Amino acid sequence: MIVTKNNMKTIKIVFLVFVSIIMSQQVVDLEQISPLRDEGWADFKKRVNENVTNDLITRSDAESLFSGYRSNYGVRDFRQEKHDKVMQKHFLRHGVKNLGALKNKLFDAGIKTEELDSVLGGLLKMTNSVKKEGRKFKINDRMKSYFIDRLNLNKKQVNYLIYIALKLNDKTL
Repeated sequence: MIVTKNNMKTIKIVFLVFVSIIMSQQVVDLEQISPLRDEGWADFKKRVNENVTNDLITRSDAESLFSGYRSNYGVRDFRQEKHDKVMQKHFLRHGVKNLGALKNKLFDAGIKTEELDSVLGGLLKMTNSVKKEGRKFKINDRMKSYFIDRLNLNKKQVNYLIYIALKLNDKTL
């Protein structure tokens, strides 16, 4: 078979249509992910996070879903509250325009409400260390002890804080 310009155009079109069909089957419409009857907040979060793990939705989409359904579950939305002006000013330097959204992320990671401000203070200190040390950053034992022993965070939560500090340094959070 001789490949002509018309044949190449046809092949390209068929290929693009095929790829778009495959991609459309894997993506989940966000409107399809809504709370089920009698589903608790923890179960809803777990189901949404499974969609993220399976690459059906992005982490950003999941956070939008969490934000949208907080009030349905009576879960506190920190974006609607007033925050410490000094803390806001410090985080604004790292690109955080809405401290409440950051508090929501920490709360969704299982950090207790009464510990949020203390965790934010430690996160700010850690972010400043990341800024000095760059990608070579390693949390020191004293800071790790502060989070684990004093604030009762688990290792997964501490690793999440390190991830956030690195993202804040890159200004990609």
